[in-house]
Amino acid sequence: MRDIFLTIGGSDSSSGAGIQADIKTANNIGVHVCTVISCVTAQNSTSILNIEKVYKDSFKEQIQAISSDFKIKVIKTSVLSSIEQIDIVVDLLNDLKDVFYICDPVMVSTTGYSLVDYKLAEYSKRKLYPLANILVPNLDEAKTLLDEYDSSNMEVVEIAKAIQKKYNCKSVLLKGGHDSYKNISLDYYYSPEVNYKLISTRHKLDEKVRGTGCTFSSAIASFLTLGFDINNSIVLAKSYISNAIKSSQKIASHGCLIVGAEYINKQGLFPKVSMHGKDLNIKFRSINKIGFYPIVDNASKIPGLANLGIKTIQLRIKSNDNKHIQKHIVEAVEYQNKYGLQLFINDYYDLAIKYKAFGIHLGHEDLLSIDKKTLLKIKNTDMALGLSTHDYYELAIALGVNPSYVALGPIYTTTTKKMKFAPQGIARIHEWLNITDTPLVTIGGIKKRHIQSLASIGVDGVAVVTLIDEISNHEIQNIVKLLEK
Repeated sequence: MRDIFLTIGGSDSSSGAGIQADIKTANNIGVHVCTVISCVTAQNSTSILNIEKVYKDSFKEQIQAISSDFKIKVIKTSVLSSIEQIDIVVDLLNDLKDVFYICDPVMVSTTGYSLVDYKLAEYSKRKLYPLANILVPNLDEAKTLLDEYDSSNMEVVEIAKAIQKKYNCKSVLLKGGHDSYKNISLDYYYSPEVNYKLISTRHKLDEKVRGTGCTFSSAIASFLTLGFDINNSIVLAKSYISNAIKSSQKIASHGCLIVGAEYINKQGLFPKVSMHGKDLNIKFRSINKIGFYPIVDNASKIPGLANLGIKTIQLRIKSNDNKHIQKHIVEAVEYQNKYGLQLFINDYYDLAIKYKAFGIHLGHEDLLSIDKKTLLKIKNTDMALGLSTHDYYELAIALGVNPSYVALGPIYTTTTKKMKFAPQGIARIHEWLNITDTPLVTIGGIKKRHIQSLASIGVDGVAVVTLIDEISNHEIQNIVKLLEK
């Protein structure tokens, strides 16, 4: 059976928010969504004229109809209109142990109408919030959830942390679209395991856009339903909502409505992720086209490759012998200077800085562990920085430090090292090229037969490990010329 997303909330007669926004979002992303209506609203772009709650029996039968016939992977709730409805949802969540639950605590509509009373809100906090895999309030709602705190003096990430601790939910995403930043939109994710900030371009429109919060949370639900993990789902959902806001249309007399959007395109709308304060507001040095990019484990291999016309080489040493590592880095830098190479040292950034290598390449885990001071030191010594990425979340983190290039892999099946990621394939390369103008290097399982297609796609570099030992010098020279174009 195909996984589906179940959304539970209010019907919006103008199709700007609520269940209708969820349906549009899921359809755009390619997910089947089922709906349970908690209340029926008469509303338009300026006000809510009436709200009629759905009675207990009808609400319960809607849930029974869906849960008995579909494989629910994700449940999202927004407005619930009675204590009985909350109890029914709690029972559903307790029955479906493996479901991912998104709780969107909608309290006030975009037009300023209060959607839940105090008693109902307090009951939700006690019964629903502790069951949430992720709670997704906007910043105003978040401050309301911390009514006993003076949140005006708290950092936003501390607000998210306090909410998670107070309500014992698994994680919190603070939607920052309502905040007062002029040119950027900031969202904050917190769980006990990881926390980060999403940074994206804010689009100033003449009219206010309705349904952005509903759309963001239902986009997260949709990507989770497709099989992405929570971090990738948040990143992709942020890209989607940014595109949706930019392409929104003025249909009613006031405000704009979201009508549809892509989540991958070349409009600079893919978010950056800042972890541990690494939003440096700097850009690492630009580099010449990388082209054919051998990765070698021994400095002695460098002269022969340089003599074949190769301009960019990575030294990746796998050794526990510090003297051996230092010897090869010193030797490699000497060849770098002799042949005018773009030499990247993999991982050993202290030695690369000390001996003045052209650049450093870091894997994703190494980037997470490196401190801000070291990144600034690499930048201030005018060194280039290359970063490995394997999924959208890792790409967003990499783009957050503005590297000289990003590497995507594995493109094809590889036996060079054990990978937790499946082969990315050509389609993913096209997506990466549409996401960012940062130079893109492909790596992983690349053979001679793949070079022509990779060159035609327009990647900046093709990194190889075993291929240089499998083909002749003449073939290497032909590949170098092909990838120079």
